[in-house]
Amino acid sequence: MADTVTSTVLEHDLNRYVLRLTNICDGTGESGVIKADKSEIDIFGESPAIDVGHMAIERIRGQIHGFTYVRLYWDHTADDLAAALVPGQIDLDWREFKGIHDPQSAGGTGDLLLTTAGNTANDTYDLTIEMRLYK
Repeated sequence: MADTVTSTVLEHDLNRYVLRLTNICDGTGESGVIKADKSEIDIFGESPAIDVGHMAIERIRGQIHGFTYVRLYWDHTADDLAAALVPGQIDLDWREFKGIHDPQSAGGTGDLLLTTAGNTANDTYDLTIEMRLYK
């Protein structure tokens, strides 16, 4: 079996990309799963995304239950940590600082990846991630 996961785009325009991510764990967990694929972001029928240069996480809201942590990474040769989230209610807001930017390190895609740890059956997360798109 595998975890039951969803990725739903809540908002999508020239500058913003908002995702709702959920997981009900069967004990397997997730490792390096692409949650925001820059090459697949389609803006008003123009693909890919009028060349999204990079993304920045502006806000993360939601809750994590049971997992030891959920980590978000920017995909590069050596992945760059974007956020480390621990169980509980989450409301992290970086809009005042223009967000947590992809540092655009060497190699990779700059996609947003997710990894869970401490996976046991019935662990859950429900996260809304607000991102800014840059050319």
